[in-house]
Amino acid sequence: MTYSTAPGNLLMREETRYKVLDRSKLLEHLVRKDALQVTQYERPFVLTVYFGYVSAHEAHAKELKNVALRVRFYLPLRLDAATVLNDDMACVPEIKERFDASPDLRNKTRLTDVPVPFREAKEILTHALRSRKTDEQDLGTLVLTPLYASHFHRTHFERDHVRISVDRDIAFYSCINKDADCFLIEFDRVPFDVAEIKVGSSGLELERELEKQGFISRLPLNFSKGYLMFNSGNKPDFEELDIKLEAENKWEVIERETKLDIIGNATGLLARDQDFLKEHDFVVGAAFHDMSYHKVLAAPPDGITIMSRHKDFDDSVIKFKRRVRTAPYLERIEKVIPYSVDALGPLLGIGDVQLHRAIETGPIFSRQRVRRNVYSPKSRLFFEIFADHCEIINRPSVKCLDQIEVELVGKIDTIPISDDKKELDAGLQEATNAVMSWCELTGLAPQISTQTKYDWVTGHVTF
Repeated sequence: MTYSTAPGNLLMREETRYKVLDRSKLLEHLVRKDALQVTQYERPFVLTVYFGYVSAHEAHAKELKNVALRVRFYLPLRLDAATVLNDDMACVPEIKERFDASPDLRNKTRLTDVPVPFREAKEILTHALRSRKTDEQDLGTLVLTPLYASHFHRTHFERDHVRISVDRDIAFYSCINKDADCFLIEFDRVPFDVAEIKVGSSGLELERELEKQGFISRLPLNFSKGYLMFNSGNKPDFEELDIKLEAENKWEVIERETKLDIIGNATGLLARDQDFLKEHDFVVGAAFHDMSYHKVLAAPPDGITIMSRHKDFDDSVIKFKRRVRTAPYLERIEKVIPYSVDALGPLLGIGDVQLHRAIETGPIFSRQRVRRNVYSPKSRLFFEIFADHCEIINRPSVKCLDQIEVELVGKIDTIPISDDKKELDAGLQEATNAVMSWCELTGLAPQISTQTKYDWVTGHVTF
């Protein structure tokens, strides 16, 4: 798809921002004395998501200077303090520029004439970024990512060459990006309403009159919701649990999870349920589907598997786990390294002949998986909920394994995770109870289990 960034819908405007000192008197004055028309919107709540960029050589996203790449959503209701954006939600992508020579003069370009899905808006903004010319960096290597968002209720007043916007209940959100999910976590609010006044020369008298009456007071030239948001402290960030990522196919992570044995394949149910865990006040992301294949090698107590996304085991990795504890939840250290026969031999401690025989004849199971990211505003913890359906391909008589897993993956806070073991235990228990309730309501008959995939295979197959 080709996107145009031509300024056919470019809006160049001078705008001045004011702190609203008396909202009720200001609104009454605008309508009665100044005869401005109030614009009524079916979707009066505005959500503006601001993007930063990540380069190939940096781990953290950065802000763009003197330009805002953003998307705007127009909503009928106010958002909760924690929510998640859906890729199908309609929004308008925009570029807004500020000029150093005249800080109150701004260029705003809408990049589409009609709202587009959020996923498409991100592509349009990426194209717009990479089309810009700069001597500082190679924009072609940059990847856009949502950073922060502002959310407010907007009322418009208009007459001739005068337009006044009054924004109230202004809140700021941090964007926590997990896969294609963009979770919004509120972190600050503006303690006053803001009026943005855009006038031609004929409207300057009105602007001066409103200030003289004491309804508004002028804010600094560099003031904007974006400026306040980017300079606000205490921004929440996602802190991932213990993981050491060395390369694309090489990592080590500590898993903390609860396993539930269930009756029947729940992958479709988990993917389709739009109200999953909402009655427990969890914020739930989209459903992600995955299929993988696992060749199991005998290595008690927790086994070694060769894992691939492909049935012919192209691009395989070696995965092995070690149990640390089983209560109050299953905790294991998982290590993954690139596959090679040379790497596998020392792990199993067997000779070449035995090794090749084990690889050729070992049981192979497929794992159909649906995953959803889940956030708990109460505990400020992130979880991944999995529904797994497993079949041993070369032992078709073995009964399939169906499980739900609740895995703790991180938290929103500045407190080191290592200091919060009791808090983590309590949060995982809360999430497990909610998932258990969902399983019971949907007829899955859940039972808390410590049975791993390796336990299931070795319980039915003799090596």
